[in-house]
Amino acid sequence: MRKPLLSALLLGLLALGGCSLPQQQAGAPTEQRLGTQWGEGVASPVTSVALRRLSEQPVDRRQVFYSASRFDGRAIKELPLAKGRVGFAVLDEDGGKFDLVQHRSTLQLQGREGQRYRLWLNNLGNATYEVVSTVDGLDVLNGQPGSLKNRGYVLEPGKSLVIEGFRKNEREVAAFR
Repeated sequence: MRKPLLSALLLGLLALGGCSLPQQQAGAPTEQRLGTQWGEGVASPVTSVALRRLSEQPVDRRQVFYSASRFDGRAIKELPLAKGRVGFAVLDEDGGKFDLVQHRSTLQLQGREGQRYRLWLNNLGNATYEVVSTVDGLDVLNGQPGSLKNRGYVLEPGKSLVIEGFRKNEREVAAFR
């Protein structure tokens, strides 16, 4: 079974993010199915800012599916979003980029049970984006089912953002595993 790891959606001036509910998909035997666990606490302080979305319409939206199965297709380390203005990758514990395998319009990642990962976004453009992300259909900020109406992380021009896990409070996240 492949599950959505991340849906990424770019909204106007300040939103890069996304959401979707987990999709049950055939293909992987039971022993190859994975699901993200709420791992150990990781320090990850945030502050609130007052910003206004210019549009509720997505600029870009992507899903990455994952399982323990190997995938056929072209492997890339970084996915361009927002017409190349934002780069997206999934990082391992050491900061290395996992291969994202493209097969037709589907992006897939091979993982292992209990393996830690992080979501990395790099803003190469001049606009500010809001990153609204889900993992297994759950919003990374509140742990509730994802929605396009949820708020997200701010990705400023020329900056990178690493989403370490599901947010527990303003100081800590539960690592993705």
